[in-house]
Amino acid sequence: MSGAFGWGLVAGSSFVIGGALAHYLRISSAVLGLLTGFGAGALIAAVAYELVDTAGELSGASASVATGLVAGSAVYLVVIGAAATHLRSPENHTPMGVARHLVADVVPESIVIVGSLISHHHISAAVITAVFLCGIPESIFATTRLSQSGVRSSTIMVSWIGMMVLCGVTALVAYRLLDGASVGVVAFTLAAAGGAVLTNITTDLVPEGYALVGQTLGTALVIGFAVVFALAELS
Repeated sequence: MSGAFGWGLVAGSSFVIGGALAHYLRISSAVLGLLTGFGAGALIAAVAYELVDTAGELSGASASVATGLVAGSAVYLVVIGAAATHLRSPENHTPMGVARHLVADVVPESIVIVGSLISHHHISAAVITAVFLCGIPESIFATTRLSQSGVRSSTIMVSWIGMMVLCGVTALVAYRLLDGASVGVVAFTLAAAGGAVLTNITTDLVPEGYALVGQTLGTALVIGFAVVFALAELS
């Protein structure tokens, strides 16, 4: 369990790093767009090869995986609000909107980490890399919007530290609940987390990145996918 908490903190530290980068460096739109595409591709590969595949093996390729994917997507949309899916939406320009969105991201991504620990009995380099790489551009986007809303820099950084702790605590709790659960429950939960993550990627990360770099996003996404796929094959 301590391993789940620790790796959750490592993944969540990407929010702190992204927030610091947004405050102290002038990051061009092109660089941010490419980072977003790379992170999105990395996370898609991690979900496909390290989460959904594991859920399928656990459940014997039963319908619970497909049901979990759809359920996770639906819950994600309900949590952040179907009418406020994108961070570009006016509803999500407020601190509360940004916080709601990021919490909805952190919880399933933490379960992705737990899925890796349960299936491999150690953290997968592919998973931790993917979750970490996605957190950086997400927090850069959010930091910019919070600053534009008038939130103080110190408050923003404290929020990122809190988000890092939330990632660790969520991973710890999820590991505690899933470690002794039935195979069906574990498979459904992992698939649901995958559905939520994939929905976040397609409704937020990809549109944000495309708005910044256009079709070049596709190449960055494929490179991110290829890198994590290679890490998954080596693990």
